[in-house]
Amino acid sequence: MDDLLGSSAFEATISQKVIELETNAVRFETLCREVVSRIEGGAPILPTSTSWDMGRDGVGAGSARGIYVCSSLRDDVDSKALADIQRLISTTKNPTKIYFCSSHPISEHRINKIIEALSREIDDVCEILCIGCIQIAEIGIRKPSPIHKLYGAEIRDCYRTIKADPDDDADIKGLRLALLAATGDDSLVIRREVYQIAITDVLIDRVKRTAATLCLHLSENLRLATRIAIEAVNPHLETLIDQKVISLDNGLYCITEEGFRDREEKEAKATTRLLVGRTMIRDELQKSIGGQISDQHFDRIWTIFESKISQYFTQKGELLVSEISALTEPASALEVPERDAAKATTPLSFLGDLAEAVAGTSSNEDQRVELDTAVRDLFVDRSGPAAEWLVRLSAAYIAACALGLEHTCSGAISRLLSRTELVLDTDVALSTICEGEPESAGANAIVSKWVKNGGSVFVSAQVLEEVAYHASIAQRDFDEVRNLLPGSEADRLHLISNAFVRTFAGLVAKSQASIGHWSGFISQFRGVDNRDSTRVFGYLNSEYSIKMLPPRSTEEAALERSVRAYLIETAEADGNSGFNAQDKATRDAQLYAAIVRRVKLLRSQQPGATCLLVSSSRRLQKADRKFGQTGEVHLVVTMATMLHLLSLLPNVSLGLSAMKAFLFDDRRTRFSSELERTLLRVVKSSREVMLPYAKRGLLMRSVRDGLIADGKPKTPLNTLERDSLKPDKISRTIEILGQSLDKVVVTTKTEMELALANKRIEELEARLARR
Repeated sequence: MDDLLGSSAFEATISQKVIELETNAVRFETLCREVVSRIEGGAPILPTSTSWDMGRDGVGAGSARGIYVCSSLRDDVDSKALADIQRLISTTKNPTKIYFCSSHPISEHRINKIIEALSREIDDVCEILCIGCIQIAEIGIRKPSPIHKLYGAEIRDCYRTIKADPDDDADIKGLRLALLAATGDDSLVIRREVYQIAITDVLIDRVKRTAATLCLHLSENLRLATRIAIEAVNPHLETLIDQKVISLDNGLYCITEEGFRDREEKEAKATTRLLVGRTMIRDELQKSIGGQISDQHFDRIWTIFESKISQYFTQKGELLVSEISALTEPASALEVPERDAAKATTPLSFLGDLAEAVAGTSSNEDQRVELDTAVRDLFVDRSGPAAEWLVRLSAAYIAACALGLEHTCSGAISRLLSRTELVLDTDVALSTICEGEPESAGANAIVSKWVKNGGSVFVSAQVLEEVAYHASIAQRDFDEVRNLLPGSEADRLHLISNAFVRTFAGLVAKSQASIGHWSGFISQFRGVDNRDSTRVFGYLNSEYSIKMLPPRSTEEAALERSVRAYLIETAEADGNSGFNAQDKATRDAQLYAAIVRRVKLLRSQQPGATCLLVSSSRRLQKADRKFGQTGEVHLVVTMATMLHLLSLLPNVSLGLSAMKAFLFDDRRTRFSSELERTLLRVVKSSREVMLPYAKRGLLMRSVRDGLIADGKPKTPLNTLERDSLKPDKISRTIEILGQSLDKVVVTTKTEMELALANKRIEELEARLARR
């Protein structure tokens, strides 16, 4: 690694970007002191005084006496420079030279302007020098490199991930390709970039190749299940030739010098994307747990995070390709390439493994719980810039796994559309109606694009009743959170349990509704009783052209009973029993039997016709595999599979919001109990306390410990929780809540207001200093 330092433009790019994205003021100050020391011939620059009262980041000693360093992570360098330097001048005798160091890029012209302005402000008491991240990186990468010493983890990660190595395993190659290609906001742009990057990856060794040989190597590099067709690659070859990235001579393709330069530019941009993503993931975790994660700790977290998501995205892409091949060409369905059995995983086990591994990087038990929760929230909520970064990465991985599929399957996809009907499960129907759901854009894309391409979409009576029930019980949820609306996106995901209320809160947040519009909004969906689905179906039919699925016939009665018994057994094995579990099993069995009936009817009219249920239900997928009697590979498909299938249609593009299902298609369990639901809302409505959401598990553990300590021996916990909300117990419950909040070390709003006030004072001091 040391041999690479200072030897290439790529090294300079990494160094500049890690400085520009720095968030640790102490680490940046250390770098600035070492860089200034080097500028001054190795003279020592001492660190900031422990009291921070003189406003000095670095103080020269020995031959550097009279030299001072002011460092800043802010980009408003003028006001920061004025404030720091005025304070330093007022507390220091006979300064000779002051360096102002910014982590942001500053042009030479801008540097001159800043120096002139600062010199005038201090009446030229001493010399002022100003350097930004470009200059700091240029000096800091020279051996022995202080940048490598302080930012070694980030630099090594960038080299390992971005720079190609023939010996890299498939997951690293996939991550590199995804980072290079994840530039666009829609699936078409991302797929086009994946093609072009994959082609130049093959040609980067300067060996000339025919189109056939190039396709062979491309397929091998990406471990495609079948060799990519020349016809799929030809349009992208022509584009690259037009861009002068590659050349064609006597049927042989070769990368050009301009192609090498283009590759270097793409690698620099991919480096930025990697470092930005790294920073966003860290910010998201810190925000979620309400505390800082040290540089060394996050280095360990990122190593695990990067490795596991690389494996997961590659497997997810391979699985989607296999499922689409099964749908379009059942007789010749592609097999998922064999992988190391130790790496194979399901989405649920992936998230559990990832969260557990990240949590395991901490030696503090409470922080382990927080990190576990924060990682799960990131993938399930799929909100915020970190999730958006992951969605782009996932989309690029999937596009890489499916290269050529849009060409080989285009005819089959058209035939599938003409002979396949879709049925929406409850989760998909709710997401179609309720734009406050993370999967809303994806559900709407499936319905609208399927109907636009001549397909039919259905919903069953059982699903309609469940959606109508959600609308009928929404009033209670609204009443309980009314004073919290609209809240942030995180508040809506964590505090609101009803999809209709969450959607309405989102409308209020966007100023498309006010609180007083609630009755009018919910009346569009709420019937005369809990099961009246007339308005729900009317809305789905008029807005989305969704039809009613006919019920099963007597011929499927035995199948329905068998599926119901299996679903109840599966639910009980998962720890779910009682009336609600049995009622859900009954409805799902009725739905499955109705779909089987529909498939039989369709095939009597058109051989090969079928009907698919779009659902995230793991149990229904298992039931389908166990009881499948229609000759289909499967009747239950996920939203991710359907979205990927649609994205392969000519000129069909999916936006980032629609592609969220590519990231993780499991749904959040909103609350562990009624008690958690109530207490989290009480905390949020408090004027004194701020609870980071990743601490909710710790909070509820402490509350439950308090209830158990107060309760009678051997009383079941669910009984204690239920009784704790009774009028005669609620005051004690609030007392236990207060004690638990103290234990989990939450931030008070007074402390937050004080921090904001201190920041405001600093800004006012800066203004006074300028005057």
